[in-house]
This record gives sequence, structure tokens and C-alpha cells, in this order.
Amino acid sequence: MYKTLCFIATFIIIMLNNEVSCYGQNKEDTGLSRSQTRKEKRELKRKADQLADSLNFASAKAAIENKKWSLEVKTLYDKNGMPVQIDNPRDNVSMRGVTSSIHLSLKYDAIDKKGIGAISARGTVLDYSKKVDKKGVITIRYLVLDKGKNAEVVITLQGNGNLANAEIESPTTGKKIRFSGNLVPFEKME
Repeated sequence: MYKTLCFIATFIIIMLNNEVSCYGQNKEDTGLSRSQTRKEKRELKRKADQLADSLNFASAKAAIENKKWSLEVKTLYDKNGMPVQIDNPRDNVSMRGVTSSIHLSLKYDAIDKKGIGAISARGTVLDYSKKVDKKGVITIRYLVLDKGKNAEVVITLQGNGNLANAEIESPTTGKKIRFSGNLVPFEKME
């Protein structure tokens, strides 16, 4: 018993003199408290995220200028505004020059009780307009004419990344579909 207590006391004294915690980690004298280093890490992460967002926005803006982009659909909104996550990489709206294609395979019960099936259109772009407001929000509006079908597309790109909100409306039926996703140039997709 005496040997065990002496061993434990010696062990504790050695641990305190070497400033080693009981978890086996050495204390480093950095001059900063633990909370300050956390704050610095958060600040560095926030700055890195802001830089990545500004680079994504710049590439999306350049793709819009070149009319070579694709909006990869990530979230679809039902008629009540509730979001539905989509994981199909084929769901997109894209533009290449004067041609635009829309492919949405929306077989989700949350959208409509029967499911709305799929929307597919590939055609010529008419009435293309781009507007930039004073906050840097870019709004694209155009009409896609396909054989016997047409659709009005409105895409809004916020000024802080490549996340865009979109709305497709059929002028003949008046039905609208709202969704959001990442607007990327075709170079990044390949």
C-alpha cells in the first residue's frame, strides 16, 4: 500500500513539474489563451469562406457574361414554399450561347400529389435580359422556345457566391417551379 501511494505521489509530482496534462498533451506557451486561438481560427475560416465566395461569384459572373453556364439544381420548393433536397446531378438549367436547355426530372411526392414528372426543353433563347442592381444582385430573364413548348426562366444570383435562385414559368399554363442551386461555368463541370 505504501509503495502504491508513493508511486502515485511521484507520478503526480512529475506530471505537475513537466506541465503535461493527464491526456498526454503538452501545454505550449503561445502567449495566447485558448479562447483567443479559437477566435483567430474562426476569423481565418470566415476570411477563407469570404474569399471562396467572392471567387465563386466572379466565375459565375464571367460565365453569365459568356453565356456558358449551368445551374445545378440542389433544392426544389413545393407549392407551399417547403424545400425538397435533390441529389440528381442531371437536374439542371444551362445556357450555351443562344441555346438553353432545361432538364428537371421531378418525381417527388412533395411537389404534387401525383408528382409532376419531368420537365425537359431545349431551344432557342429569346428576349434575353440581364440586370444588375446596386447591391450586386444579377437577375437574368429569358424565354426558351422549344418545339411546341416554351418557358420563361428567371435566375437571380446574389452578390456573395454562386448560389442562385431560379423560377421557371410556363406562359401558356401559368404554372411555376422554384428551385435553387449552384451556377457554375461549363469549364468547371468537365
